[in-house]
Amino acid sequence: MGYPHSAWACGAVAGLLLWGLPAPQLSAGDDGNELHVEGVVFAPDLATLYVLVASLTPPLELPELRQEGGKRLHLGAEAVPRADQRTMPDGTQFVRLRLLAERSELGITVDWDPDEESAWVRQGERVLKVRRGRRTVADAVTYAGEPQVFYLPAIELSRALGLPAPDAADDHRVTRSAARSRTLADGTALVRLQDADETTSLTWEGGKSTAHLMREEQQLWVRRGRKRVALNLQEQRLRAWEGERLVLETRISSGRKGIDTPKGSFRAGPLKSRMVISHKYGDAEMPWSVQVYRNVFIHGFGSVPPRAASHGCVRVPLSGRNPARWFYEWVTIGTPIEINDSWPANTDE
Repeated sequence: MGYPHSAWACGAVAGLLLWGLPAPQLSAGDDGNELHVEGVVFAPDLATLYVLVASLTPPLELPELRQEGGKRLHLGAEAVPRADQRTMPDGTQFVRLRLLAERSELGITVDWDPDEESAWVRQGERVLKVRRGRRTVADAVTYAGEPQVFYLPAIELSRALGLPAPDAADDHRVTRSAARSRTLADGTALVRLQDADETTSLTWEGGKSTAHLMREEQQLWVRRGRKRVALNLQEQRLRAWEGERLVLETRISSGRKGIDTPKGSFRAGPLKSRMVISHKYGDAEMPWSVQVYRNVFIHGFGSVPPRAASHGCVRVPLSGRNPARWFYEWVTIGTPIEINDSWPANTDE
């Protein structure tokens, strides 16, 4: 049996060409029905293959794929877990390839070749071959003081573009200069995209919302993601994301009983200061302060036990790699901050 290729190709090809991916092509399969498409990987997980939603139906017969609640993707009546979907800045949707086999009601099998460079997606007589391409998508790391500058972990940049791998002696061999390098709070070396080595070309798309880097046949898209912060009072932990990237996780100490840290949805600011003095509590110094609500701040402190111990503010360690300072330099005024006894539902899947 054959497929109605033309109707499917219009939407799929448009999405593929927008991001520099090759259009799907008919192969010389036994029955003439095998199609080839190219998968995409999303850093930092370079082992997991995603496929463009528009390239799946047809040739496969799937329940309706649609968006609900903003960018949340649904397959039939069920929501696709956020960990199994990725979205480009223009709304182009990708799903994790192995998800198709995990949904038994679809009757789909996914078989990989020995080196996992290609997968055959089979549904009855229908066959779709997905090849691991040379296209990678990553979320940028940006800082409040230089929001137009995109940073990326040096190891991700080297793997995506086939550059020499950084090592402990020289974390920045993938760039022209290490003069403007940074690190994540866990010590991961970051490099500016603008400093990528001379063999790499860099162009900007979407009003500088996405950077496109190319080196030989390797391509990397680095997109600007939405910043958000969540505090789990039960676990006494803070997490911060930029797009899909977890950029910071650190212990905290919130307000003790009777002067609890307020729960709810807030936004960073408007006050943000390298140093705030609390005259109410003996002129206590609160370095790297970010206002959350009224007189409640996220700030650095020397004593951060793993329990509620403050006068209502949220203490973040100054020790080690100084996550308090890192958070201060990263967070922008207006960044959403969720404070509760558990992690938000859209971040723990």
